[in-house]
Amino acid sequence: MAVVTRGRGEGEVLRGRTTSTSCSTSSLRRGRRGAGRCRCRARGGKPPPPETGEEGGTTTAVTCDLVLSSGFLAFASHAGFLKGCEGMRIKGIMGTSAGAITGSLFSAGYSAEDILRETTRDPPWKLLRPNLFFWEGLFCLDAVVERMRELLPATFEELTEVDFACAVLSSEGAYTVVDSGALPEAVVASAAIPFLFKKVEIPGREDEGPFADGGARERVGLAPWRERVRASRSGDPPLALVHLIQRSFGPFSGNDDMSSVQETHYSQVTSPKSGVTLLSLGDYEKQYEEARARTKARIADLGQQAPRRVKSKKKV
Repeated sequence: MAVVTRGRGEGEVLRGRTTSTSCSTSSLRRGRRGAGRCRCRARGGKPPPPETGEEGGTTTAVTCDLVLSSGFLAFASHAGFLKGCEGMRIKGIMGTSAGAITGSLFSAGYSAEDILRETTRDPPWKLLRPNLFFWEGLFCLDAVVERMRELLPATFEELTEVDFACAVLSSEGAYTVVDSGALPEAVVASAAIPFLFKKVEIPGREDEGPFADGGARERVGLAPWRERVRASRSGDPPLALVHLIQRSFGPFSGNDDMSSVQETHYSQVTSPKSGVTLLSLGDYEKQYEEARARTKARIADLGQQAPRRVKSKKKV
């Protein structure tokens, strides 16, 4: 697992290279309602030393936000994107649908490798139950909610390392950015594709729910995220790295035309639709690696390949 270290500013995380640690995957699932957070350090009880340049310099990292789009069961591609972002100083994450589930796990301290492992250890059908009231959605997501309760803290407020939000649709069809209250239920609601899955209730928001996939209205969410950032942070928003998964459901998916977004200072990595089904996740390792490579190449193209090296002054 990659060791998580506090950044320079409140709520920042420096994602470094994978480091051997004393925790196992099973220790990430120690219990319900937040016991899954991994706070261990490298063996020996000390954080790893800072990386150094060829002449003994230390490293700095580009500060950015991450925006993870919807994409049918595209957990592996999103995990690969997150792997490619290692070395970036991540301030916040906006996730929709599969991006909400993946982004919440990353915000809770799981490495990209952990996320790939957790989201692929069972084929999707094992966590689905037929819904007798099929007109509300063919399958219930109750077992998925239970799984996320095992892996995540109970609330958004417990995500102290990274600012995280996800997108849902209210029972009235209103696009809503959720960033407080019940976390596991919110991220599963964000993945509740209309007609396929039954809507999900979010505790504390019963008057607005049940909720469905925010990607049915807006697949990316950069503009709503930036609106929230401007209202909650001082200064201009940092660079946003957007991971857009190409749509799988055509007319049942929302807008993802980034050319219509009135935002600047962002960069986009596009991955093909996952091609997975409820029966099989396919070649998820290939999806992971290809997304990782695309992301690293994009960061390099920006001239912001992380970590950037700062040369230290030579001793006289």
